[in-house]
Amino acid sequence: MNNLNLALQFATKCHQGQRRINGDDYINHPIRVMTRLKSFDLPEEILITALLHDTIEDCGLSTEEITENFGEYVGKMVGYLTKPEKGTVQERLEAYYRDLAFISIAHPEILLIKICDQLDNINSFSVFKLEKRERKLREISEICLPLYRKVLSQNLSPEIHSAFINFLSELEEAVADGFYDLKEAKIKALQTA
Repeated sequence: MNNLNLALQFATKCHQGQRRINGDDYINHPIRVMTRLKSFDLPEEILITALLHDTIEDCGLSTEEITENFGEYVGKMVGYLTKPEKGTVQERLEAYYRDLAFISIAHPEILLIKICDQLDNINSFSVFKLEKRERKLREISEICLPLYRKVLSQNLSPEIHSAFINFLSELEEAVADGFYDLKEAKIKALQTA
């Protein structure tokens, strides 16, 4: 059995019984993130990282456990994709994106995983309250998109550059659609109030 299949089994076991806010089995989320990336000729370690990207944050695993099972690269990358536990929500968010920006200098592929994660998450924003939906859209629009655009100026491999162009364009469109849907939902809420 190859490492990608082992990672799929591992992630499935870790997320067993977990559900997304929309009721979907949680494991479907990392599978969709990995599947987006798989359409490009990217190294297997990136695909494995995509499958495991929420296992520390949502399943209580340690970086060491992931490293032990899938190697140092995957362990570090999953660790980098995990939000810090200490501080206010705003402090944790700022530290998380500051760290991602720094890490992306040496490992721009980490942001490909984050973009695909956000693309999948946007599809479930409609179940959030309007305030949370707006906060999430602003986070992507004001923090993430500028960071992703900046990475394009780096010397990227052709595969990673191509994936960035594709996913960045898709995310920009999804954010614009999300703000439009949010505006429509706010108008509807005002009309029914």
